[in-house]
Amino acid sequence: MPRKVINTLHHAGMCCSYNTTKDLHSTLSKGHLRLAELVARTGHSLGWDNNHLFLSPHVEQRTLASPKVQTGTTSVIYLLRGLLDLVTLSLQRIRERRARLEMITFADIQPNHSQCVSLSHHYDLSLIDILVNYESKFDYLGDSSELQHPRIPPPLNYRTSEYVLRTTTIDEGTTEGTIQINEKFLSGTTQVQHT
Repeated sequence: MPRKVINTLHHAGMCCSYNTTKDLHSTLSKGHLRLAELVARTGHSLGWDNNHLFLSPHVEQRTLASPKVQTGTTSVIYLLRGLLDLVTLSLQRIRERRARLEMITFADIQPNHSQCVSLSHHYDLSLIDILVNYESKFDYLGDSSELQHPRIPPPLNYRTSEYVLRTTTIDEGTTEGTIQINEKFLSGTTQVQHT
């Protein structure tokens, strides 16, 4: 919404002024970033995805105007559930243990009888899933509870805590972009870049 419209609505008593809204948004985002910084010092996971901002509804593009579509990346920190000690995430411990181990062979990863039975059951369910999805004669099996993959449900009422970081104009759709996003996150400089 244009700034003039917001301020006109403000004078009519229908909303906050543009400057107030902008200040509130800035204060809120800074508070969330501080919270994300604290979470980043604990056990966390990082994810990101690209986004496309459409900046103009008009078909024509003016000379020297900002681009109509701005591509960027938004990063999100996820708090890891059940992590009691950050040493668990230490890559040094993993490297040390790996250096002491012998080469892994098939015997090390060969499933036991119980695991083979479980794998076979999952394969059967996946095959039936394909039949249900692609052959209408098997539609009657679609909602059968016996044909659902067994799984351990998440804890009741549990929600993963997530903390959104600032969006950057780096496009993570390329290998170079993904590397740049990772480097920016590790250096703590993920921020909005206006172009």
